[in-house]
Amino acid sequence: MIGLNHVLAGTFLAVITPVEHLPYLPLIALASHFILDAVPHYGNDETALVGSHKFRRILQIDASLCVLAVSFALYLYPDKYLWILIGAFFAAAPDILWLFEHRAKRRIARLYFALAKKIQWAEHPWAWSLEILWGMILITLLIGFS
Repeated sequence: MIGLNHVLAGTFLAVITPVEHLPYLPLIALASHFILDAVPHYGNDETALVGSHKFRRILQIDASLCVLAVSFALYLYPDKYLWILIGAFFAAAPDILWLFEHRAKRRIARLYFALAKKIQWAEHPWAWSLEILWGMILITLLIGFS
């Protein structure tokens, strides 16, 4: 799943989580990441290998859209700014860890990356349409609850 949809899910979870359950938001947002990664989504694109120009371009656009999505959520829900930031961060955090995969020396880190790869069984280059659909649903929900 692209970072944008993880961030949108994290911000939406921050908005709908009842106040008494907000301390659990980091865990809920983290769990949402792996749930989204388990459904079909964009990935395994041989034309966008890690480090390639296309990969870097996708990453730049995705990062910009993440900042825009968080800004939009903060605009809609200024009273929940801290929880929105927490939800967005924890929902996207596992993807940030991929930047350090090549440095993973400890067994626990290697096990984590192996599990994360297994969860993402449904990465396909053609699944951009599903990413767009997820994004539209999450944006609609964010706006609808405002």
